[in-house]
Amino acid sequence: MTEHAVRTARGMLRNSAAMFLVGVFAKGMGLVVAVLVARFLGPTATGLYALLFGIAVLCETLTTLGVPEALVREIAARPDSSGSLVRTAVRIVLVVSILPTLAFLVASFWFEPGDPARNSLRVLCISTPVAALFTVAQAGFQGLERMFFLTWTTFATRILSLVWLVYALWKGAHVEAAFTSRLIFHFSTIAVLIPILWRAPDLRPAISGVRNLLIRSFPFALNKILNDLTARMPALILPSLLGLANAGRFDAAERVRNTIAMTMQATMLGIMPAFSRNFSDKGAKSAKLISYSAKYVAIAMSLLATGIVVLAGWIIRLLYGEQFLDAILPMQILLWAQVVLAVDAVLRQAMLAARHEYSAVRRALGGMLVQFLVIVSAARLLGLVGVASGMLIASILLLWVDLHFVHKRVTAIDAGRTVVAPLSAALLIGTVLALIDYDAVLTRIGVAIGGWVLALVILRLIPRDELQLLRRIALQRKAEPAAKE
Repeated sequence: MTEHAVRTARGMLRNSAAMFLVGVFAKGMGLVVAVLVARFLGPTATGLYALLFGIAVLCETLTTLGVPEALVREIAARPDSSGSLVRTAVRIVLVVSILPTLAFLVASFWFEPGDPARNSLRVLCISTPVAALFTVAQAGFQGLERMFFLTWTTFATRILSLVWLVYALWKGAHVEAAFTSRLIFHFSTIAVLIPILWRAPDLRPAISGVRNLLIRSFPFALNKILNDLTARMPALILPSLLGLANAGRFDAAERVRNTIAMTMQATMLGIMPAFSRNFSDKGAKSAKLISYSAKYVAIAMSLLATGIVVLAGWIIRLLYGEQFLDAILPMQILLWAQVVLAVDAVLRQAMLAARHEYSAVRRALGGMLVQFLVIVSAARLLGLVGVASGMLIASILLLWVDLHFVHKRVTAIDAGRTVVAPLSAALLIGTVLALIDYDAVLTRIGVAIGGWVLALVILRLIPRDELQLLRRIALQRKAEPAAKE
């Protein structure tokens, strides 16, 4: 393994770890917000919150037009043009945010004064442009790889917004308090980040003006819109199929899965700069980059999912209470679907880095349509468990299609060893755990540990040469502080 490979792996691990922490702070505390809503206001209010939150996220995605994703790639390639790139992105998202802002304002008049839905829509009217600026600011720091500052700023502002939410709910506020808390988080974060980015020096003019940046961001926009619509689809359509209360229970399961999903997406943004810099050919370097990324994302996400699945009963009771016990089995199934989607996200990043943006868009569209059909057909026939199982099947089909494309059109990877083996082990262990009573925690722990030990030994998921690479990365990191001294 060359020193260049070690440096690349270290850089990806460092960036991904930092963005993982950002995802934990942002999305983990988003889970806390949903739990507070459920505990204070009950399943029906949880369903209303999930519905409005899903609409808000989709509108924010439409508002940003893929600019943040393109900005990460452009700044990573040309950091000395970061200031003008950020200023261009800010102008774009502020202009585009006018339309959804007005839409939320008009929609609020459909409800009576004092209705929680009306109040929430009024808050979303204000927060839409603020959320768009937040995504631009976050993308700017990700592109510059200033992960440490971004991580701790996000942590501090999240704590501030969460403290306010607890106080508001304690005083009798309704669902609109959750959206106000999110507005506080976004506004306080951009108050710190945007001035720093705005003053960034431009050592050379940026290639991307408004038109060029929009052209480059368009495929990212399509891909992100489709992915977000796919992720939010249960929250958007289950209220009409199963009612707000059951939709709220499914959202309890989905919220745990989405916390890992959004954390994974943040981690993927940590990988993207390294993909953009190192994905220059279809040879062995690119194949190894994709293979190692896919395999270790699969292993890491599987181990994380296993820990949550083992304690699924305790987690639902602790977070949501007895009214949400029907969410236990759907949550377990959705977690394994997320493991599959995490690996698929690596393949999508490879497509984007290799300039196959529109191929990624077509596959995202196909995945969205499949999931829509699954949810609609399974909801009334099989209930919450059927919807979750259908989403798992849809994610496996999508992964197979993307894996075939990457292998044929991007670069040949060892799919059996790096993708099929770890995912097969994960799904087998998950199936066994689903058959064991969720209150038999000690038995579940034993099965999980024994299953992964057997998988590591029999399938040789981490062979000796990869162990040596991990050891070199760790040793080099330990040596850095000593060298600086």
